[in-house]
Amino acid sequence: MNPTEFHNLAISGNTSFDILARIESETVSRLRDKPKNEWTMILGLGTNDARIKNGKPGCTPEQYKENVEKLLDIAQKHVGRVIFLGGKPVIEELTVPFDSGSTFYNEDIKRNGGIAKEICEARGVEFINKKDPHGSIFYLFTKVPSNLPQNQLSPPNQSTLSLSYYLL
Repeated sequence: MNPTEFHNLAISGNTSFDILARIESETVSRLRDKPKNEWTMILGLGTNDARIKNGKPGCTPEQYKENVEKLLDIAQKHVGRVIFLGGKPVIEELTVPFDSGSTFYNEDIKRNGGIAKEICEARGVEFINKKDPHGSIFYLFTKVPSNLPQNQLSPPNQSTLSLSYYLL
């Protein structure tokens, strides 16, 4: 695989609901007439879905499971390879509380990762678990071609808690 295009479609703060609302149209508009097998989609989510705002979860485990299944349905329909990145852990001292009424707990992020991993394994989708809340995402791209233009990647900082998705 030799990517000639790289699309960072991440929007900070997006949840699986937000990605579901836009993934089909954003993917189709970028694929044009290239064969499906020439595209890889990297989905990275789970952290923002674990957000608790004003005491209510942004996404229940049941909703998260349903959303991941729908996202993978769409991805597998349009691209030849899908890689799923589990939600990035947080530094709880900085996220409890995070902002007005919001909190993030690693146990909820880990739970979402377990849900996604189980779905991915059942579908034969590669799953990579993010483990280091201090680290860059670059280590996650070791199985993607080495000629991927890293200057186009935006490594997350403490306020960017979701990768959303990349299309390459």
